[in-house]
Amino acid sequence: MWQIIVRLDRLVGALLRYALVLTLLAMLVILGFAIIMRAVSSMDIGAYQEVIALLFGWMIYLGAVGHTRDGTMFAVELPWGKLGRGVQLMAHLLANLLFLCFSSVMAVWGWRLAFSTIETTGTLGIPMTAMYICLPISGALMVFYTVARLWTVVRPATTFPDQR
Repeated sequence: MWQIIVRLDRLVGALLRYALVLTLLAMLVILGFAIIMRAVSSMDIGAYQEVIALLFGWMIYLGAVGHTRDGTMFAVELPWGKLGRGVQLMAHLLANLLFLCFSSVMAVWGWRLAFSTIETTGTLGIPMTAMYICLPISGALMVFYTVARLWTVVRPATTFPDQR
């Protein structure tokens, strides 16, 4: 079972990296084209802002999942040398439990938001669900990785795949 989780984690990690690079490249290409079009022909390709907003939202939330996966999303900064092991454990547990609550709310309410809206973007008519669906997807992935982090805090002998 653990091997399946390890393989799934590596697959998600690779997909996150590729998705982040592709969204950034797509934004750079679209913005570069818009700048060149405006400079050369003083013509504006008005709808590009909608696509940029969509890509930017996905990039931000998938980046948050990547940081959660790597354990770099947040850190509890305390003078660890002066605190006992029990206080350290409680601080890590509290921080991860709070983040688990945040991620859970993001997943549940993001789902509600994504599938309760009938809005579309003004120019291209892109359903806002395409933009909002990144909330429950990233929230669910952050819940998974936060639960895995909690497991490693509670059972230190177990390490999560690719834990750094």
